[in-house]
Amino acid sequence: MHIHHGRVNLPRGQLQRGAESGYGMSLSVINRDRAILALVVVILTLAATGEAQSTVERFQLFNDCQPIDIVVERLPREAGEIGLRGEAIQATVESRLRSAHLYDPEAVPFLYINVNVGPRAFHISLEFHKEVRDLASGLSSTAPTWLTGVTGTHGRDSGYLLSLISRQIEEFLGEFLEVNGEAC
Repeated sequence: MHIHHGRVNLPRGQLQRGAESGYGMSLSVINRDRAILALVVVILTLAATGEAQSTVERFQLFNDCQPIDIVVERLPREAGEIGLRGEAIQATVESRLRSAHLYDPEAVPFLYINVNVGPRAFHISLEFHKEVRDLASGLSSTAPTWLTGVTGTHGRDSGYLLSLISRQIEEFLGEFLEVNGEAC
């Protein structure tokens, strides 16, 4: 088989689909039409996904740029053994939220930070909780609507864990400000 200028030339005895074979259309036209159709499907899928994604992000993070409180879960004993203190986590998160003009210790929405530390490993999770309403009952309560986390080994370095918490806060703020941009 040889391809020349978008046409397929098959050795003798093999089926040829082209104008000269009586099918009335060459493979290049069929393939081009299929490629265009595939491209249209991909574009429409990406557009629909982007629309759905922005709706989900708005639900997860939109709060009209209202201030946020911080809740740091009590740390396990192993955290203290490597020098990690809840006060340091609180100060790291509070400082970043204050610089974005988003911190208020009396606010209803809050960031929940949970750090689990073992002898060698850790897991850090960050959750954004905001008020949500149950449509069936009409009741409302706070619930986590966005979360991120990281797991790894700490090498007994509390500064490393604080830097990871700081990166998670940056990730949250980037997405939060993107969704709430006009309100901020």
